[in-house]
Amino acid sequence: MNKFLFPFLMLFFATTQVLAQCEVNNGQILHANNIRTNFYAGGTSFIEEDPSSDWYRGGFYPAYLPNRENPIAINSGYLWIGAKVGASNEVRTAIADFRQFNGRTDYTPGPINPSTNRSLYPNDDCEAMNKVWKVYGYEIEAVQKDFEDNGQIDQVLPANIKGWPSRGNPFFESIWGFELPDIALAPFFDQNSNEQYEPHLGDYPIIGRDMLHVTPAELLWTVYNDDRSHDESRGEPLQVEVQMLAWAFQCQATDILNNTIFMRYRVKNYNPETLRDMRIGVHHYPGLGCRYDDFFGCDTLLNTTYYYNGDEEDGYEGSCWRTSVFPTDIPVQAFTILNHDMYAVSYSFIGDLCDPVGAIGYPCCDNQQYYFALDGLWRDGTERTMFGNGYLDSEIVTKFSFFDNPNDPDGWSQYSSGCASTSANSCHFPTTTSIAIDSLQTGNFMILDVAYSTHQEAGWSHIENVNLVEEEVPQIQAFYDDKFETLCAPIPSCETDCVWPGDTNQDGIVNGMDLFPIGIAMGKDVALQGAARPLINATWQPFSVEDWPSTFLNNTNYKHLDCDGNGILNEQDVVVVTRLWTKIVQNKNRMKR
Repeated sequence: MNKFLFPFLMLFFATTQVLAQCEVNNGQILHANNIRTNFYAGGTSFIEEDPSSDWYRGGFYPAYLPNRENPIAINSGYLWIGAKVGASNEVRTAIADFRQFNGRTDYTPGPINPSTNRSLYPNDDCEAMNKVWKVYGYEIEAVQKDFEDNGQIDQVLPANIKGWPSRGNPFFESIWGFELPDIALAPFFDQNSNEQYEPHLGDYPIIGRDMLHVTPAELLWTVYNDDRSHDESRGEPLQVEVQMLAWAFQCQATDILNNTIFMRYRVKNYNPETLRDMRIGVHHYPGLGCRYDDFFGCDTLLNTTYYYNGDEEDGYEGSCWRTSVFPTDIPVQAFTILNHDMYAVSYSFIGDLCDPVGAIGYPCCDNQQYYFALDGLWRDGTERTMFGNGYLDSEIVTKFSFFDNPNDPDGWSQYSSGCASTSANSCHFPTTTSIAIDSLQTGNFMILDVAYSTHQEAGWSHIENVNLVEEEVPQIQAFYDDKFETLCAPIPSCETDCVWPGDTNQDGIVNGMDLFPIGIAMGKDVALQGAARPLINATWQPFSVEDWPSTFLNNTNYKHLDCDGNGILNEQDVVVVTRLWTKIVQNKNRMKR
C-alpha cells in the first residue's frame, strides 16, 4: 500500500463511524448553480439543522464550493400572510419563523380539500405530504427528447419524473406509499390536455403555464396551508393554501443567473369570506457571513431589499460563533419581488424579542403585531418615519426603511444612521418585505414571484457592491419579464462518459470506495490537471467534460476524479467525496427508471 493511499483508507473508516450517527431531515436542497440552499414544507426556507447538536443555522450559501466551509448570505426566510376577514375586519395572519422547528408555526404540510375548505391532512396526519419534491432539468429534457422522437415514450422514465406530485399520476402511490388526492397540485405540461399527469405519455413538470417552454436546471415544489392551530400568531386560520416552487438555471456565460434562484408562491383563498387588505410578505433573518455587523436597505424602484456588511471586515473577534465569514470582497445579497410593487419594508430590533411593552421590538404571539409588520408599521402600530432608526425621528412618514443607497452620504441608510441597536453587538435586524392585495375572493388565487441574487465584484467595497445590485437586478427582471425566453446559453447536456461529481469509480453511487482512485492517481507521476467543469460545484447530475491527459488501465479517465470540478486533482477532492456520500445515495441507473 503506497503512502498516498493509506491516509484515504484511514479517513474512510473514521468517517464511516461518524456518518453512521447522522440523521437526514425532510428538507430538500436546491443546488443547480453557484447558490446552494434548502426548503421545507411549511413556509420555511434556507435554515438548516446542525446534525451534531440541537442548533439551527443559516443555509443560503452563495458562491458555494463543496470543498470548504462556506459563509452564508441569509440565515432564514419565512412566508407571512395577513388579511382582514368578515364585517368586523378581524385581523388574521399566517406566520412561520425560526420557532417552527420547536413546533410553533401557523402552517401544516399538505393541500386544502376543495370540497370541505379544510386541510386534507390534519396536523396529526400530515407526515405524508411533509415533503419537498425535486426534479432535474436533464430528466425533463430526457422525456422531451424521447417524446419528440416519435410521439411516444420509449425509454425508462426517471424516478423523479414518475414521482412528481401532479394530479392523476398513476405511478405516485407505488413510489411514495400513499394515494395522491385528485386535486390540482404540482404544475405539469399536459400533452393531451386531459388535466391528468401521465409521464408515460409525454407529460413532464414545469414552472407554470406562463413558462411552458422553460426548463430550469432544478425545480422544487411543495404545498402547505394554515388550517391548524396557530401556535405562533395565536389567532384563527386564514384558510389559505400555499404552493411553493423554487428553481434555478445553469449558464455558461451569464454570471448573474448563475448567482440567482427564483421562487413562486401560489396563494389560494379557501375561506368562505373574502380576504381584504391582504398583505403578503417574506420575512428574513439576515446572515451575511457574520450576522452581527449586517446592515440592510431597499430600492423601491427595483422592488428590492438588500443586505450588506456594515464595514470592510466581516465580523470581529469572538462575535461569530459557529459561523464562517467572508475573508474579502464581501457580497451584497438581494431579494427582489418580480411581479408586484413592494408595499412596505419594515424591520424590528431583536433585542426586544417578545418584550410586551417594546414598541420597536420583534412581533410576538399576536395577530395584530404581525399584521403591523406586514403593513409597514412598528409593533405598536406607530407609523415609520424617515431618518434615525425610523421611530418618531421626523414628521415624514414612510413605508420603506432605509431606502437610500449607502454610497450616498446625504441619503437615509442604515450605514449613514449607524447601528442604533438596543442589543449589545447586534446591528442585524429581521426584515419583512411585503406587497398589498386589495382583496382575494373565495376560490381565487394570487402569485408572488421573487428572486434571490448575490452581487460581488472583486476589489469592490462592502457598499460599492450595492451599486452592483442596481446594475444587475434590472437584468434579472428583464429575464423574468421575457419569461426566460432569451435565457443564457445552457451548459451542454451529457450523453456518454458523463462525469457525476464524486463518483470516481463510475459505479453510480458516491461512497468510501470513491476515495481509492484518487489515492492511486495521486501516487503516480502523471498530470493531475485537466479541463474544468463548466460549473464548479458538486450537483448530482451528469456533466460533459473534455478528457484529461491521464487514464487508468480500465479506460476510466482522470476527469472523473475531479470531484469539485475545478480542473485540479488534490486533497480537496477527497473532502468532496466525504461530504457527498451520505447525501448522494441514488444510483444513476435507478434514477433513469
